[in-house]
Amino acid sequence: MRRRTYAKIGVVCALAMAALPFCDVTAQAKNEQTQAVVMSTDKSETITTVEVKSKTYKKEYKTEDGKIYKTVKYVRPVLTGDSEAIEKINAFYEKKQKAWVKASKEDLEDAKFIVENNDVDGYYSDEYGYKVKYNKNGYISILGSGYAYCMGAHGTPYCESHTFDLNTGKELTVKNIMAGTDKQIKSRIVSVFEKKIKKDKDMFFPDALDYVKKTAGVKNKNFYLTGSGIVFYYQQYEIAPYAAGVITGKIPYKTTKYFKIDLR
Repeated sequence: MRRRTYAKIGVVCALAMAALPFCDVTAQAKNEQTQAVVMSTDKSETITTVEVKSKTYKKEYKTEDGKIYKTVKYVRPVLTGDSEAIEKINAFYEKKQKAWVKASKEDLEDAKFIVENNDVDGYYSDEYGYKVKYNKNGYISILGSGYAYCMGAHGTPYCESHTFDLNTGKELTVKNIMAGTDKQIKSRIVSVFEKKIKKDKDMFFPDALDYVKKTAGVKNKNFYLTGSGIVFYYQQYEIAPYAAGVITGKIPYKTTKYFKIDLR
C-alpha cells in the first residue's frame, strides 16, 4: 500500500541608532531633518540578497540506565538584517521549529518501550536541515528536508519548501510567480511530469500521470526556485516507489512569458 503522508514540519534582531549631539535649536532642527532623511533612505533601500546563518537544536532521549532511545536534530535558517520583512521570515522559521520539536515528542513512549524491552542496537531518530536554492533579485527560496527513522527497514525522508519576498516578508505562491490563467499554469506543470512519466513508465506507479493531473496547479506548495527555473516536486511514494526518491520537474525562466517576475 502506498503512503502519501508527510511530516509537516517551521531571531529577532534589535535596531539601534545613536543620537546626534545637541548644539543649538537651529542646528538641532537641521540635524533632526538630516536624521529623518537618513532613516527614510535606510527603510526604503531594496534588499536584493541576504546572508543566511544556521541555528541548531539537538536533543538525546535516554532511559534510566543510559540507553539512547531517540535523537533529534533541527537546523533552521536565520536571515541576517534588521528589516521588518527579515524579522517576519525568521519568526516563520522559529515557529516551524517549535512545531517540529513538539511533533518529534509524539512517539517517545514507543521509542523508549522498544529500547527497554528488546535487544536492539538502534534507536529512533529524526533530523531536519535545509538548503538555500535561490537568493537574489529580492527573493529567497529554501528547501527543507528531513529523515525520520523508527527502527524499520529504512527511514522516511520528507521535504518541504518556502519562497519569500525579502522586502515584504510575504511567502510567494505559484500565482505570485507564474503568469497566465490557472488552467495554463496547471497545463505547463503537468506537461513537465508527463514527459518524464512517458519516457520511463516502469519507474512510476500506473496512476502517476492521473495523480499529477489531479494535484498539479496554482495551489501546489511543493515548489522552489533555482538559478535557472522553478522546480516542482513529488515526495517519495506519491507517484513512484521509494527507491525512485523525490521526483522533480523544472520550468526554465528562459520562457519569460511564463513568469510575472524576473528571476533570471
